[in-house]
Amino acid sequence: MRKSLPALLVAAAIAATAAGTTTILPTASSTVAPAQRPASQQTPAPHIHGFARGLKASPEQLPTSASPVPQEPGSDGCDHAYGTAGQCVPWVFPPGVGSTTRARCAWLTAHGLGELQVHGRDRMHLDRNRDGIICGRDD
Repeated sequence: MRKSLPALLVAAAIAATAAGTTTILPTASSTVAPAQRPASQQTPAPHIHGFARGLKASPEQLPTSASPVPQEPGSDGCDHAYGTAGQCVPWVFPPGVGSTTRARCAWLTAHGLGELQVHGRDRMHLDRNRDGIICGRDD
């Protein structure tokens, strides 16, 4: 839907008033120069809020290279000694899940984390046959 020129001018005046700026609208005798480029290709002027006009400091520069933030093991609630980096075997199983290997493996399997490789220490004793795979046939 296209708006008429008077409707656009009124909308511009309302927006300028809301922003706290003054707008001079063309009168019937004034002429408006045609745009150099189509409106879709013109870059609008940046909008600066009134509170930002008095700032003196320059923007803070971010570090050029990010270094990983060290995390304590288990701080995300996952024991990453099992499976791949994106898999989460919980340090603490939800209430209702038994403490036996069979109960924990049943819960893991139900949540798509059946047989997983052990990397490091088997803290939860889920690899009973010590073949490097938890919740396998003989576990």
